[in-house]
Amino acid sequence: MYTLEEKRDVLIVKPRFDLEVANLHIFKEMANKVEDWVGEEEGRCVVLDLEEVKYVDSVGLGNILRTHERVRKKGGRLFLVGAHGYVKDMVVSTSLDKIIPCLEDVKDVANYPK
Repeated sequence: MYTLEEKRDVLIVKPRFDLEVANLHIFKEMANKVEDWVGEEEGRCVVLDLEEVKYVDSVGLGNILRTHERVRKKGGRLFLVGAHGYVKDMVVSTSLDKIIPCLEDVKDVANYPK
């Protein structure tokens, strides 16, 4: 349902499910693994790759925001990449992109100001 890929101090998280209330349990499991990984060392970055996500509801957006807050409290940073179609529309229309940086590609994380 999702993959976690570690590249140096960056964890790439790829959910392969829609971010909605019906999948809340999967998102929480994924978020707990992310938080544990970030907590191991300050300054780590998490990239939430939304390329395979086709739908997000208010619960999904809330969970993204909650994950961002948890990662930040542990000294890490969360980025979004790959949002498209309806998902991108929701991220922009709710101004989530003003809170969490939305990048074109995972490679852009290295160039993002700290």
